[in-house]
Amino acid sequence: MNKKMMMYSKKIELPKTVCCKYFKENLTHKQKDRQSRAIYKDTITKIKNLPGTSIEMKEYLDTLVHEVNIQADNQYINYGYIESQGPTNITIIRGKKRRVSKENDSSRNPSDNKDSSDSDSSYQRTPVSPPSVSLHSSQLEELDSFVSDKSDSTYLTEESKPYGDILKTRKYILTLNEVDAGDNDGKEVYNYDTNSSLCERLNISSICYNADSSDIYELKPEVLDDDEYKKMKDWRMKVKKCQLYFPPAAATPKQLHLNTFLCTLTDTIVHEKSQQERKSEIGFTIDHVSPLLKYIFPAKGVLSCKWERSSTLQASTACKKVRTDLILIANGQEVGCGEIKTPCPTSQLLEEDRSRIAETLKRQLHARIMKSKDVKEFFTFGIIFDGFNIELYMMIFDFQRTLPYQFYYVERVKLPTSFESYNNMEETIEYLLSFKNLILSSLAGEEDMHKPYAYHNFTRLFKPTIAFIKD
Repeated sequence: MNKKMMMYSKKIELPKTVCCKYFKENLTHKQKDRQSRAIYKDTITKIKNLPGTSIEMKEYLDTLVHEVNIQADNQYINYGYIESQGPTNITIIRGKKRRVSKENDSSRNPSDNKDSSDSDSSYQRTPVSPPSVSLHSSQLEELDSFVSDKSDSTYLTEESKPYGDILKTRKYILTLNEVDAGDNDGKEVYNYDTNSSLCERLNISSICYNADSSDIYELKPEVLDDDEYKKMKDWRMKVKKCQLYFPPAAATPKQLHLNTFLCTLTDTIVHEKSQQERKSEIGFTIDHVSPLLKYIFPAKGVLSCKWERSSTLQASTACKKVRTDLILIANGQEVGCGEIKTPCPTSQLLEEDRSRIAETLKRQLHARIMKSKDVKEFFTFGIIFDGFNIELYMMIFDFQRTLPYQFYYVERVKLPTSFESYNNMEETIEYLLSFKNLILSSLAGEEDMHKPYAYHNFTRLFKPTIAFIKD
């Protein structure tokens, strides 16, 4: 025995009683490279030739050598393309990329199948055939799915509608919850078509829209002081040259409010001229709308403006709350509201805002009537900022008409807070101050304090208002 054979003998350490079990536990590793396979095969052959190796051991060693040969051959087998599908038994044969297909219809040509199998027997090494699966009836019952094409009595559904039709309709009820908080109970639910026009929607709430009010309520511009006109003229000259405006010292709170408004507006206009950018609704409100309304409705005045506040008149939890952009309050009572939109809004958004303004004004009108002592209080007022355009509205309870709720479009002026519209400063201030005086004239005075409440004669004329219910 040479040195190499002695090395393997020491490594393997053959026991006194050589058996197949020992080799199954110690020689089951599979070498992958050619050199290792050659050494493995040579060593097994030398062990086989050792004296004292039994016949049973030699037969097992032959099987190990045979497994090494099969492993080496199977590393680069190309099985080709299997064309047949379905319940077909495929036998893959190595050599020259040949394949034999034994289909289920072999019974039709038994002789051909026999010839083909005999001719290819020299190439067949290890046939691979998937085991045929046959399930008994009891096994098929276990594999049955619980999914069924029928629904039981627990599945209840409404009448199906196309998704586009669902988006075109909204559900609403008609309520007087600003007068009676429990008025929503047991109300009939209606479907509202979102493609309805402004007049069609207002008719649901018994509101009559009047696009022209010049014959009844014509808003006349308020005349300002000479000092105010002079300040606005100097301010316009500075803005035209893109220069900052430094007003003279203010002697009265009214002059101070005007100075603050003009200085703030100068910074906004000059900055936006140098940087053209589209603003969000919040940014537009802060830079363009808020300075103007702070000047028109100062904080310590009788009439004030509250931002981003829901009307307190909608106390129902079943209906959606309508949050307007601003609420006008006088003596702790809501007398108006407003909506703000950035420049170039869609017509649908504007129509929605006009509808919401009218419906909110009607609810505020009911609340005013319930606390009023004279018919002069039967007014509420609305403002809509359509970009750099201002629309002024007024809701009147005209109890002498069949439809007592009259919604008037009063005036349209420019928002003078941009480089394109700052020349309209005097005109806008005149009309807004006149609109403010109209609101103040509808408030109760000292002479009305001792009068009885007037709502008893008018509550029977109240009509419900549309309120969209929560989805």
